[in-house]
This record gives sequence, structure tokens and C-alpha cells, in this order.
Amino acid sequence: MNHSFVDSQFLKNYQMKSYDLVDKYPEMFSELWPSYGATFDVSIHWLPVIDKLLGILKHRRNRNGWQGMQIIQIKQKFGELRFYVDEADSVEYKWSDAACKACLEICEHCGSKK
Repeated sequence: MNHSFVDSQFLKNYQMKSYDLVDKYPEMFSELWPSYGATFDVSIHWLPVIDKLLGILKHRRNRNGWQGMQIIQIKQKFGELRFYVDEADSVEYKWSDAACKACLEICEHCGSKK
């Protein structure tokens, strides 16, 4: 895993909102996910990390053949990002854990690196 989730320039210039990510990666969200106006219960400053994670997971799945992994929930709990998926493999869980740890380096209130 050689991706850096915390890139200051990427964080600074990031413009997407949570519902944009649902539109960008629709095949990754569970049928249970609200189809209209879906949002994540996380800091907006963590969305770039989530976007990078979803891009990595989508690329990996497209390369290896889509296996039906679905995002169940993305939320903040006790000041940490929580990312819940169904039918992920061990590598995808490692990527998810890395993204959650990367969010610990980003202030949820102002977006600056801690």
C-alpha cells in the first residue's frame, strides 16, 4: 500500500460533497443506501480521503472483476472515521483501515493536518 491519503494540496483544492461521491461511485453503495440526498455523517474535511479510498477500491475491483462489495455505512464515531463494507477481502479491509487512520491526521473542524 503506497498511496498517501493525506496530500495537503489535494485536501486544499477538494470541492466535492458527500452526495457527489455517491454519484461518482454508485455501484459501490448498498441498495440500502438512501438513493436521494445521501450524505455521510463525517467531517467534510475527510471527504477527500474517502474519495481516494473509493477510487482505489473501485480500481482494484474493476481490475479483478467486480465481486459485489457494497458500502454499508460511512460515519464518524468517537472522532474517528468508520467505514463499513460488505464482502470485502483482506486487502480492501487494510485500505479501509489506512484511510481511517489517515483521517486521524486531519482536523475535523478546520481540515488542517494535525
